[in-house]
Amino acid sequence: MTAPRIASRAPRLLAAAAALLLGASALGACSVRPGIAATSSYTGLDGTTHSTTITERELQEAAEELKPLNWPVSGTLRLLLSADIIEEVCASQGLAVSDEQVDLLLDDQIGKGRHSVQARRAMRATYLYGIISNPGRGGIGAPRAAQAQADIQRIDGAAEVEVSPRYSSARPWLLAPSAAGPVPPERGAQQPATR
Repeated sequence: MTAPRIASRAPRLLAAAAALLLGASALGACSVRPGIAATSSYTGLDGTTHSTTITERELQEAAEELKPLNWPVSGTLRLLLSADIIEEVCASQGLAVSDEQVDLLLDDQIGKGRHSVQARRAMRATYLYGIISNPGRGGIGAPRAAQAQADIQRIDGAAEVEVSPRYSSARPWLLAPSAAGPVPPERGAQQPATR
């Protein structure tokens, strides 16, 4: 009499296992890929295709580290996805900020300590974008600043961006000049190098 009981439990166990697998696959489909917050692919100034992948872990760590700046997680993600574009375009206009300068800015803005790569990227992007948004303060002329802004908007606007639904409320990805104000160098930080 126990044999029928085992036979009757088998379909229920299979049905339960199938439901779990279906549920797990549905949850996995809620992201670009499991563990990925966003990906971006864009064509740079030189015509080369570049890609950026931000993991959920990188995003959460950067957002937590940058919490004293009161940036929303979506804003941090926007900066991280645009950081390479901003840096490339600013470099083409002769603007660069060293890791040491970025560390000084982070020390001043969020406190001394060891700063993550992603926090540095976000701060560098913010600082550089702030310079081209206020050309009189950053040692770059208005025509070059306007060209840099136009290049960033063109490249960023054409980028193919996939965002996990958890973070997708941050569209459009283009930075508005008021979204990233300049962060003035403090305590011995030098102005960015210009050509």
